[in-house]
Amino acid sequence: MDTSKKQILLEFREHGIRDKSVLIVEPNECHGETLPGFTKYFQDLGYCVDIFMRTGTFNENPFSRYPQSLYPNIYKGCSTEIKNTLASPEILEYDYVFFNSNWEYAHGKTYTAYLGFFPQAKFGSMFVEHGAYFFQKNECNCLYGQERVFALTDALGGEMGIKTLSPHYFGDVRITKKSSDEVRFAVVGVSPDRRNVDLLLDAVDTLTKGGVENFRITCIGDGRRSVPKGLGGVLNFLGRQSFSVLYEEVEKADFILALLDPSSENHRNYLRGKASGTVQLSLGFGKPMIIEEHFAEVYGFNNENCLLYRGNELASTMKNAIEMSQGEYCNIQHGLKDKKDDLGMKSINNLRRFLVRVKELDLRTKRCAELIDSEMNNIRDDINRMNRVVYDLNREITFMRSSRFWKMRCLWNNVKVFVSSPAKFIRKYFKIV
Repeated sequence: MDTSKKQILLEFREHGIRDKSVLIVEPNECHGETLPGFTKYFQDLGYCVDIFMRTGTFNENPFSRYPQSLYPNIYKGCSTEIKNTLASPEILEYDYVFFNSNWEYAHGKTYTAYLGFFPQAKFGSMFVEHGAYFFQKNECNCLYGQERVFALTDALGGEMGIKTLSPHYFGDVRITKKSSDEVRFAVVGVSPDRRNVDLLLDAVDTLTKGGVENFRITCIGDGRRSVPKGLGGVLNFLGRQSFSVLYEEVEKADFILALLDPSSENHRNYLRGKASGTVQLSLGFGKPMIIEEHFAEVYGFNNENCLLYRGNELASTMKNAIEMSQGEYCNIQHGLKDKKDDLGMKSINNLRRFLVRVKELDLRTKRCAELIDSEMNNIRDDINRMNRVVYDLNREITFMRSSRFWKMRCLWNNVKVFVSSPAKFIRKYFKIV
């Protein structure tokens, strides 16, 4: 192990694990936007939280908006350093290890298969599934049987038969009103397997040709491309940025464009409930999504908390968003807040019930163990008593077989004869003489 790996383990082992603590682990250089929400759920339930994430995610700082008074201990490292840490004896001091992903992208397998072991926290481990195509129930059968796996969306939970745990807390966020002059749209992630950017370009072209130009679109994430000629005034690709930049751009936006296409083979996993960061950001920042109606139905959204369109009708829906009144916008934000509150309450209750059930199961297990120990002690006492009886009998049998016993028995018989009939004893004695 090189010096840097030793230093990571040393820092982790010396930081001091508090009572009632959870270790959250993200094994991939993604999904960082979900970490603040899961941290908040555990903190709201009275747990102290430590986090181990990949170095790339750490540098992007998903906790840039998190309140300093609640800031968790955060450690960074490569996949090998995280694996070595999870095998260390310090893990025994945590109540739980919570894996933010159940899939190791670099090796193409479930994370437990990559580790080759289950971390030995006091009450075990739990996982989050991000998509049904990662679902490898046969590799983690015991965890699914114990309901230790959660889904990021209701649709995914229904597909897999597990409970929902959906994070949408990012820290200090301003819920803003709709811009009065230039309406701002945000797109998070622009790679073809996640977003249909061509659909966006067609919509922008349609709007500008129709004389609608009082809007601006900012695209953030991998898959940066050049801006087509003539669209530079309304469209900007920032590429992959830190979370502080991402949060700032989403906060400044009025709407978030999901850009999911039901005709795209790459997007059909989203129709099976695969989690989308756009949904989490919409809920957390109070920004209405513009989303194709089939995907909205999967995620439980409707025209009371988002803007819907069908097929390729994006341009007309964006035009409606630009022309929307402040009152209409506030109504959608209220609907969005209601959905956020309902989903948050459902999620934290699912987590609370799981934690209570595990504690109760552990308590029952300990009581059963105490009863078994008590019965075993009684059995051992009975065995010891039987052993003493057998030992005494063996001593008696051994003595009865000895010559000493027979001599004493003969003497005793003579004494009985002397006592009962002295004359008979004397005659017998003199006869022998």
